[in-house]
Amino acid sequence: MIRKKHSFSGPLYLSDSGRLALRVHSPCDHALFLSPASVSTVQCPSFSHYSVCTSSCPDTCSDLTASQNCATPCTEGCECNEGFVLSTSQCVPLHKCGCDFDGHYYTMGEFFWATANCTVQCLCEEGGDVYCFNKTCRSGEVCAVEDGYQGCFPRRETVCLLSQNQVLHTFDGAAYAFPSEFSYTLLKTCPERPEYLEIDINKKKPDAGPAWLRGLRILVADQEVKIGGVGASEVKLNGQEVELPFFHPSGKLEIYRNKNSTTVESKGVVSVQYSDTGLLDIRLSTAYFNCTGGLCGFFNANASDEFCLPNGKCTDNLAVFLESWTTFEEICNGECGDLLKACNNDSELLKFYRSRSRCGIINDPSNSSFLECHGVVNVTAYYRTCLFRLCQSGGNESELCDSVARYASACKNADVEVGPWRTYDFCRKLGWATWWWGGPMPHPRFLLRTPLPGGTEPKGEQ
Repeated sequence: MIRKKHSFSGPLYLSDSGRLALRVHSPCDHALFLSPASVSTVQCPSFSHYSVCTSSCPDTCSDLTASQNCATPCTEGCECNEGFVLSTSQCVPLHKCGCDFDGHYYTMGEFFWATANCTVQCLCEEGGDVYCFNKTCRSGEVCAVEDGYQGCFPRRETVCLLSQNQVLHTFDGAAYAFPSEFSYTLLKTCPERPEYLEIDINKKKPDAGPAWLRGLRILVADQEVKIGGVGASEVKLNGQEVELPFFHPSGKLEIYRNKNSTTVESKGVVSVQYSDTGLLDIRLSTAYFNCTGGLCGFFNANASDEFCLPNGKCTDNLAVFLESWTTFEEICNGECGDLLKACNNDSELLKFYRSRSRCGIINDPSNSSFLECHGVVNVTAYYRTCLFRLCQSGGNESELCDSVARYASACKNADVEVGPWRTYDFCRKLGWATWWWGGPMPHPRFLLRTPLPGGTEPKGEQ
């Protein structure tokens, strides 16, 4: 006969009779009463013991009076022996408590970095004293955060690849079809890293010839590099054409040609290789682990959370992800003219498009609708794109409204509250009137003079 063992995994509790019991999960669920000898078999960590009623807010090195101010009931479990307190998960005597430093607790004898770039290391000493000293990572190592721990790790790199058939492979290995009708941010690093990086790619021009490449804008080593447009060999640095190879005096930036491709490199940080056939290869240092955004994904060795928005939230919706990283600034590198030229050199027309009744609504400091967003989402790019679209379309109102709506959408994606900006005189929505009257939109003058049922007046829509 085979006996099936019961699972003694339930909690200990005090029965009505005052005896210590263990809830047994078995076909005939019942309570098993324990003798004091049975309790002695409960294993507790060193310098602690089992208690039927121990504080649910135990004293710790960071809070020696936590149990005295505890508002929750006691619970069974292990508690530190007298004269000992919790230091993380271990019971230690008071004189072996660790250190509280900059809002974090460190155990005695623990080394930790006091700076985000690993230039100052500290040691928690006895008595809660912290001793700090200058130190840097060794050659071949980078300062990074991996698995929640900051330290010096072997220098590695990750790759984001845009293939010639317009499939993008992210830093963590996810892949998706890359659209060509808009401009996008491929990479943007968080401000915590010492060197900020940003890479944007322009939309594809449908009427461009085979030699035309999507413009690329790279912010690296405090410089702006533009490639593409009329060809990968066309390169501008801070708006000025440069001859290749180019070596920046700071030693932080190199731009050179290699066979049929152009490479922009900041050694140990990033390398961007753009071929004449449209193949784009971005190699990024692991120093930016857990510190990237854009269409190349959130670099954290997890391909399941690539689609993160600028506000840090992630989504499974590819369309929402793409929309959030859309940029509307033309990456002009010789292939597109300035705004005045786009407006057929009509300065008065361009002045009108800049007014508050047109694109000026976006960056107007007196317009409270977008004022809170100006410091969060770059308004200049959207404003210039609005002007460019109006000039090219001859003042088409749908181009104007779409440009303003895209800035409003970018603000909302950044968790910024946007005030009402649509009115019946500016970018009004047709859907509301069609729904109310069951027919086409009446003339605006009729709308403004016709009260709604109940005496309410029509209001502008957001």
